Amino acid sequence: MHSKARDVFISFVMIVIAAGSGFMLFQELTQGGTASGTMQVGEVSAVVNQMQRRYMNDTRWEDISSETPLYNFDSIRTMRGASGEIAINFIDEAGKEVSTVLSLGENTFVTLSFARDSSIELQGGSLAAKNSGEGEGTQLSIKTGDKTIVAGEGGELNIETSESGETSVSVSSGEAEVQAGGVTEKVGENQQV
Repeated sequence: MHSKARDVFISFVMIVIAAGSGFMLFQELTQGGTASGTMQVGEVSAVVNQMQRRYMNDTRWEDISSETPLYNFDSIRTMRGASGEIAINFIDEAGKEVSTVLSLGENTFVTLSFARDSSIELQGGSLAAKNSGEGEGTQLSIKTGDKTIVAGEGGELNIETSESGETSVSVSSGEAEVQAGGVTEKVGENQQV
């Protein structure tokens, strides 16, 4: 008799532990991530179809919509047949205004990285960028593969990456520099490389 009560008690404890573990797993999978103390650098202006964000310290992607705040080190991606626009606007540590509009094409993956410089990592896809920051030395840096594209104040450019890793850059306003393999190439208005 003593062992039957013991078996029932152990079974009850095991059920409680399993239920608690299941509840914690459910919370982890359904709870949204957090920006974990990083600064807000902008917000989503427009979304067509599906755009997702992943916080720096998170492995899950979550759907985002217009007016969703974006934080330093967020990764953003658009899906097939989707596009979106991001407005970046903040004052950096040097007191310069960083103001940029990014238009992301379909199947595009970018990471916002504004810790030391105004840079965006384009890991695939296409984007159009307009650098509207004010003040001398205001630059926007976009890193893709082995290239870094730097647009100065008022620079407007389009960047496309192919599946083979090739990157094309066209400048519609202002000028940009394309840096690759220790060589810097200037690209002027209405030019493409």
